[in-house]
Amino acid sequence: MPHLLTPIRCTPQYYHKIWGGGRLAPTGGDKHIGEVWLLSALAGQETPTEGDDYEGASLDALVTRYGDRLLGRGQTARCGGAFPLLIKLLDAKTDLSVQVHPSPDEGGKDEIWYFLETEPTSHICLGLTEPMTADALRSVIERDDLMHYLHWEPVRPGEAIALPAGTIHALGAGSMLIEVQDTSDTTYRLYDYDRVDDSGTRRTLHIEEALRSATLEPHRLDARHLPLGTPRFVCRELVVTREAPQTITTDGTSCAILVGISGSIELGGDSAGSWQLAPHEALLLPAEALPMQVAPSEGKALMITLTPAEL
Repeated sequence: MPHLLTPIRCTPQYYHKIWGGGRLAPTGGDKHIGEVWLLSALAGQETPTEGDDYEGASLDALVTRYGDRLLGRGQTARCGGAFPLLIKLLDAKTDLSVQVHPSPDEGGKDEIWYFLETEPTSHICLGLTEPMTADALRSVIERDDLMHYLHWEPVRPGEAIALPAGTIHALGAGSMLIEVQDTSDTTYRLYDYDRVDDSGTRRTLHIEEALRSATLEPHRLDARHLPLGTPRFVCRELVVTREAPQTITTDGTSCAILVGISGSIELGGDSAGSWQLAPHEALLLPAEALPMQVAPSEGKALMITLTPAEL
């Protein structure tokens, strides 16, 4: 019988951004770190695995090696033999660009944002204030009037927002969050406040691509709290208390990904050893490693699972 798979940690990758803050930077590091990629199989931006069990292999390589033992029943075929999710932390010192993502079928993504920290004035852009045609929105952009047609919502810690592909959106200054998405980094910018990058070059806009992908109407915000899902993944909140142990299980249909929010979480399973999860860390629990026990303590994590595959 093969050795049971153990939980997987990856080495985070840190990215300098023009809008980035300093809350996620390593001690003494870049004070404009805007993104920390916790789990990624995106080509050229992979997060290498840690530990002797996996020897630095990429997540895609592990999917090739272990298939449904890692992802869950029927998930390997459904995901095309690739690791399907990209998990990030974002820290916005200033506003991000107004942007849109194409659909997953066109190489884009759905997203869910979970807010870790905000300021009293923190807000996000969600859609337009009124329905518009592509020609009308193009005219608004050309006369530099887009900001008057964007709908903004306040956000607070502990809230979660689903951003389906096609949603015109922007993250406002002051927020730090967990971003869960399909494996894609395709972003079309509609507006970027006329900013220039570190070399003094104005950042590229993608007006025509964005207009072809965007939902050109107000965004319906149905919920601000977990659980939230897309056709391919679901996000829930795991709250750990001192009263009783808990069990994480998916009945073999999916792996589980935990991202620490607060406190300390300890997990153990049928295979030897235990694993600790601290805030801002990610731990990938292979489907084969589940169920796993969560020891009584005080902590909170975001838990991400894949929706069951149709077999």
